[in-house]
Amino acid sequence: MKKRGKITAKSWDDANFTMEETRRLFRELPTDCFGICVRVLLSTGIRVNELLALEPKHISSNGSKIVVEQSLAIEEGTFTVGPTKTPACNRVISVPRFLWTDVALLRNCGGKYVY
Repeated sequence: MKKRGKITAKSWDDANFTMEETRRLFRELPTDCFGICVRVLLSTGIRVNELLALEPKHISSNGSKIVVEQSLAIEEGTFTVGPTKTPACNRVISVPRFLWTDVALLRNCGGKYVY
């Protein structure tokens, strides 16, 4: 496994979006399930592997809460959905009010999983 370098203040700043870049993403992202998922990633702090393992039952009917209790993992080239790495990773995420309607739509985006 490749070891990551030390994160410095400069590299951390370079890795994040500016407020203007974030506003532009929100304006220009499509309004489909993909666009909603990216907005959720940018706004809530949910991890990508947690988002990919979300089922409709993990999203409140009004879109205000997301329950994280499972995660997508890759083991020997196979994708599996299972528990999060530790019990401390299980949590309820409060969704910003401006995203509630969109997040509620994620309940109808996919089949077993929302994306």
